[in-house]
Amino acid sequence: IVRGSPYITVEYSGVAAAVGSEQMLQPADDGSPTPNITVDGVGVVCDGARTFSGSVFALDLLQSDSTWRVFSDPETRWRCHASPFLLTAVSGRATTIRVA
Repeated sequence: IVRGSPYITVEYSGVAAAVGSEQMLQPADDGSPTPNITVDGVGVVCDGARTFSGSVFALDLLQSDSTWRVFSDPETRWRCHASPFLLTAVSGRATTIRVA
């Protein structure tokens, strides 16, 4: 986050946390057919099936060529869908996320 850039902080309690866009993720750099996101600096396939956890998620949206950063409690498990982009917590545990 740089000075002047917009961000939003959301606190979830009793519902599954989710953040998404009508846009699709950029294709993966490695040429694989499934886009990926970066979780704590490591590429994770965004196929809607795998779950993962981490503190910092980075993703690139195709249509706007923008990069989002999502900051999360590292104990929250997530599932990612590439098109349209949707990052959803696997459980309804209380968590707070920040999107920039």
